[in-house]
Amino acid sequence: MNTSPILHFISPPVPYFIDCGRTFFHVDEQHISRNQIGVFDLMVVTKGTLHIGEGMLEWTIQKGEAFILRPDASH
Repeated sequence: MNTSPILHFISPPVPYFIDCGRTFFHVDEQHISRNQIGVFDLMVVTKGTLHIGEGMLEWTIQKGEAFILRPDASH
């Protein structure tokens, strides 16, 4: 069996897009708050830990985990 990590998911409904890029954050650095951005954000943590919130919910994402933020929520 192939042990390579594979990300497989059903595409979000049209007309939304998935926005991806590469960003590096230093310890204790924070991203700006955003609201109603119009695209799904797919985040894959490759090193360290990411603390993320959407609306009133908060999560901790570890190395090797992925997360998708909704286009119509506050992050």
